[in-house]
Order: sequence, then C-alpha cells, then structure tokens
Amino acid sequence: MNMKKYFIVGLLLTTTYIFGLDNQQKVDSLLKILPTVKSDTGKITLLLNIANTYRNFETKNALQYSNQAFNLAKKIENDKKLYECYITKGLINYRLGNNKEATSNYLTVINNTDNDNLTKAKAYLNLGNLYADLGKYDSSIVLYKNANVIFQRTGNKKESAGVLNNIGTVYSDLGDYDKAINYYTQSLKAYKEYGNILGSAAATENIGVIYYFQKNYNKALEYFNKALTIFEEVGVLEKQAHALSNIASMEIIMENNDAAINHFSKAEEIFDKLNNKVGQAEIAQNLSQLYININKPNKGLKSLNKALSLYKELKNIKGEGVCYEGLGTYYFNAKKYSKSIENYLKAEKLLEPLGVKNNLRNLYYEIADAYSYANQHNKAVIYLSKYIAINDTMFNFERSNQIAEMQEKYDSEVKQQEIELQQIEIAKQNAEVALQTKQKIWYGVGMVLTIILLLIAFRGYKQKQKSNTIITNQKDIVEEKNREIIDSINYAKRIQNALLSSEEHESKHLPKHFIFFNPKDIVSGDFYWTFEKQNYLYLAVADCTGHGVPGAFLTMLGTAFLNEITAREDILSPAEILDELRAKIIKELNQTGAEGENKDGMDISLIRLDIKTKELEWAGANNPLWLVKNNLEKEASTLQLNISIDDKHLYEIKSDKQPISYYPDSKPFTNHKVKLEKEDSIYLFTDGYADQFGGPKGKKFKYRPFKNLLISLSNKSMAEQKETLEKNFIQWKGDLEQIDDVCVIGLKI
Repeated sequence: MNMKKYFIVGLLLTTTYIFGLDNQQKVDSLLKILPTVKSDTGKITLLLNIANTYRNFETKNALQYSNQAFNLAKKIENDKKLYECYITKGLINYRLGNNKEATSNYLTVINNTDNDNLTKAKAYLNLGNLYADLGKYDSSIVLYKNANVIFQRTGNKKESAGVLNNIGTVYSDLGDYDKAINYYTQSLKAYKEYGNILGSAAATENIGVIYYFQKNYNKALEYFNKALTIFEEVGVLEKQAHALSNIASMEIIMENNDAAINHFSKAEEIFDKLNNKVGQAEIAQNLSQLYININKPNKGLKSLNKALSLYKELKNIKGEGVCYEGLGTYYFNAKKYSKSIENYLKAEKLLEPLGVKNNLRNLYYEIADAYSYANQHNKAVIYLSKYIAINDTMFNFERSNQIAEMQEKYDSEVKQQEIELQQIEIAKQNAEVALQTKQKIWYGVGMVLTIILLLIAFRGYKQKQKSNTIITNQKDIVEEKNREIIDSINYAKRIQNALLSSEEHESKHLPKHFIFFNPKDIVSGDFYWTFEKQNYLYLAVADCTGHGVPGAFLTMLGTAFLNEITAREDILSPAEILDELRAKIIKELNQTGAEGENKDGMDISLIRLDIKTKELEWAGANNPLWLVKNNLEKEASTLQLNISIDDKHLYEIKSDKQPISYYPDSKPFTNHKVKLEKEDSIYLFTDGYADQFGGPKGKKFKYRPFKNLLISLSNKSMAEQKETLEKNFIQWKGDLEQIDDVCVIGLKI
C-alpha cells in the first residue's frame, strides 16, 4: 500500500482569478491572454503558468511551453526567470519519470542561486520529493530542512508548512511514527493558521496514514474521507486520486472488496487522464494485492507485472521491491515456495538498503513463513528474528501513547482558541450592556452567568465524552496489540517446535533416553539440539538469557548457528563447536564489552558420542555434565565423584566458567573425553529444575537433592525416570509460580 502525499511547490500563478476552473479552461484562458502580454518577463511568467497547468494533465504540452519560456529567458539573459524555468522543467521531468534530467534541473538552481533565494528553496524541496520517491530518505530530509530554513528566514510560513508535512511523510516511511506525527501536527496547525485548505487536507490525510500504520482503521478512514471531501471541493484531480486509493486500501482491510475495486478504478481513471505513471503504478500494485486476496490470482499477476514494469521505467527502487514482494505472495499462495522465496529475496535486496521499516517488517515475516512451509526451518528462524527485532524498534506502547497525547494536545489547543473567542465575544456584549439601564445590566449579567454555566456544563460533557472515546480507542488498541503479540508468539512457538528434535527420534543409534522439557511461557529460552554425522551423535541442552519471547529469539539463533557450524564436512569436537558458536553470537549481537551493552547469550552442555566405540566427548559453558556409573573409576580422569548410593556413583565433569557470549577473560573451551560402559547414564540439564522454589518452606530445590533424585532413579526405565521427575517438579512447586524454563535429558548406554 502506498499512501504518500508529498507537497510539491511549483511557481506561483499570477492569474489567480481562474483558480476555480478546470485545467483545460485554465489553459484556454491563459492562451487568450498570451498575445496581449508585451513584456518578455511577463510572457515568461505566463508561459510557465501554462506549462504548470498542462503538467497536471498533458505533460508533452507542458514540456513544449516550458521550453519556450526557457529559451526566452536565456535570450534576454534574465537569470531569475531562467531558474524558475529550471524548476518547472524539473517538475515536468519528474512527472515523466526522467529522474536524471529532473535532478540536473534542480541542482542547476541550487548551485547558482543565493542562500535566501526562494527559487533555491523550491529546488531543495522538489529535489527532496524526488529523492524521497527514490528511497533516498536521509538525503531527502536534509534537502527538506534546507528548504525550510529559507522559507522560515524569508517569512514564507505557508511553504514552510508544506515542508513540515513532507518531513513527516519521510519519517512515516521510515517507521518513526513519533517524529512523523510531530511534523504532521505542526504542518496541520500552520496550514489552518494561514487558511490553506489544500495543505490542511494533505496534512489531514497523512495523519490518517499514521492511524493506518497504528492499525486504528476506523480513524484512518475518517481522516481519508475528510481529505477527499476537501480535494473534491478544491478540484485537484491528482490529490483526489491518492485519497481514493487510500480509502480503497482501508476498505480492503475492512473486507469491503467491491467498494475497494470501485474506488481504485476511479483513481486509475484520474491517473490515466493525467498520464501520471507514478500513480498508475501505485494503483496497479494495490489492485494486484486486492485481486490476490480475493482469490483472483490471474488478474492479480497481470496488475503486478504492469506495476513492476512501470516502476522499472521510473527507476523507483522501492516500488520494484514491493512488486517483487507481491510476486512472492502470489507464488506462496500457489504453494510454489521456492519461487516465492526467490521473489521475496529480490524484494529484500532492493528494500534493505532503503531502510523502509514498514515494508521490511512485513517482508521478513513473509520470508520466515515461506521458509517454514518449505521446511527450511533454520532460515525461517533467521528471518523471524529479523522480524522480531524490527518490530520491537517500531511498535511499543510508549510511541502509541505519545501519538495519542500529541493529537490530544492539538485538539485541546483548537478548543482553547474557540473558548477564548467565545470569552472575547461575551466581554464585548457585557461592555454594550453596561451602557444601558440598571435593570438591563442585571438581566445581561444573569444571561452571561447562564451562558458561562452552560459552557462549563457542555465542556464537562464534551471532556467526558472525549475521555470515554479515548478510553475505548485505547482499549481497542491494547486488545489489537495483544492479539498481534500473541499471534507472533504462537508463530514463534510453531517455528521453535519444528526446530526441537522429537523425543521419538527415528535413529536406531540413539540410546534409550527421556526428554523432560517444560517451558515457563508459550515459548522457551531453553532448547535441546541433536545432530548425527557419520558415526557420531551430537546432543546439546542450552539455557539462553531470559525466557519467553526474548529467550526464544536466542534459542532460534542458537539452533540455526549449531546447524550451520556442523554442516561442514569436517568432524568438530564439542569444544570447537562452542568456540565457533560463541564467535557467531558475539558477531550477530554486536557485542564488544562496552559498558551498558547487552550481555545476552547462553549456557550450554554439548556431547559427542561415538556410536561404535561408546567414547564420549563433552564441553560445557557454565553447565556441567553428570554421569551415573555402576563401577568406581579407578584411573585418574576428568570425572569427579560427587555422590555414591549403594552401587551407583554420580560423577560430575566441571564446565568452563564462561558463557556463550562476550566475556572479558574468555578462553577456548575445554574438550573432555570419557569411555562409557554399558548401563552408564548421562544427564544434561539447565538450571530451571534445581532453581525452582517450592516445598514446605518455599525454598529452591537445589542441586544436591537433584543429584540424589537422579541417582535414585538411574535403575528405572527412561519413561519412569521422566514421569517421576515431572511429578516431583509439580509437587515441589505446588501453588508457586514456575520461575524459569526447565529442560532435563537423560540417556542410558
């Protein structure tokens, strides 16, 4: 969906008396006047007026008359008029999609005019519009601000209001909604102050865009309809088309598809009439999305290819990217996932350098979904993590509240002005009454008091009504955000479950085992991972920083990296794998050890079992490994005897006291080797079981009782061990809250 409304400043028309007529009538009137104009400067001004009017509906004629004006200005060596000609030629070239020529036109003005020159300000502004359309947002903001400095310095506050509107639009595209609403509100206030109806409509429409991105669709539709009414009254066709497109987009969301097609078609007719290729491309793109959504894929594909062709002609990178995203969705719906991913990745390549968060947020989610359905879960995890990261930067309640507060502040300022006017009027009436008889004075005073009381009562009623509306809107927003958050969490759970190895492992080489996996929330910060390569079985249990969604983000990252590391041909030891995993986590999370930086990472226990020889290799980051053996170890080894009960002996291999993340005194992980015997048991675990509060005194379970429990269970079957561990955990916890994720895995040789 493209909802941009850029305020374009051309040259001011001197013949303003024909403003209310349609474009052709304007041109006819101007052409009648042209032969009567004697001075060359007058002719240039009139030719530019004709060119700018033609620009709205017949660009070839516009170029013809702008060239006549340009040649005449050059002939009489009038630099001021010559630079005005460059501005008009730039606007026409921009409309024709000749971006290189338009840029050259604007830069000629910028490089050859004084800093307080209004024509220079217009060049800055229009080049800013061009760059914004091409996705060069940082440059466009700089250009807009340069234009605004000149407009402010020269007292052109109306034009300044237009620039503020444009800056708001750029920040909206970048997903920075607090800055966007700030600039839009400043713009709307300035437009209303100076009675600029068209500008007020543009700012009104853009505030609607922000409500759209905040998913307050009813409010967005309200603002779009307000803007359309104004554009129709003023008679500006291009603005009407954009407003119709935006209204249609809202109707799609509200599932009024027939009305949406009707409004898109009306907008398309206007853009065709104006030969506006940018508008034609936007409508084709929007129609394609609608047709795909209502299960008319052939029509959707036709519109999509039309839009893509136009955007390529216009060299509009963002438009191309959005079209490739649309093609990705088309093939996804057709269950052609490889083709879908191919087009999504083309979109990513085009859109990522632009930094357009709105588009990238949706795109990352779509890529994750496509990879998930293509059973490429590792890649799905990477893109889901990108989606979570960018979503967190764009949406939080502080921003939503700030937007609501700024809108409320503006509304209250308008009401305050109305009250002040009422008070002035009352004071005037009182002054007149004071000149009359005493009886009339008392009568007048009584009337004034009555009016004030009514105003107070009415104001109280309106404030209450407004408060109720705000509360209702906030409730809707909160409920919508909650639904969105739960949907994202459930989607993350689906990905995480796909990544977690099934307890019913298909390999005949995996020893008898159990998995007790008990997340605290919907998704878990603990994870387990298995991998077979040649004669080796790898098994890991890890505990990531935090639990719930933050922890799950790291589990997905960790799983993806472990798969990537072990995908190579060489056979790595557990210590080598942990060294590489730590390096990847540090790089991905941009950890440098700076003060205040995130310390996210994981603790992990990783084994490699030689299926033939039963030799075990192990390495651990903060988490140890426990072995229960029938026989005492006679030879010196890395095993440390902890507990003996009857003929069972629990040994512990100490871990390296460093995490899988940045650590100031980090060193390579230690690789341990142990020869296992038949009936030996191995236990990998996180700290969730031992750290759980419960029991009669509400204290932690602790590691010593945990060891005693495991050694007492070691003679039982794996299924019985799991069942007892689970029952014991529930009984110990009682009515207390589970404080962390729990993962315990046992294997018997």
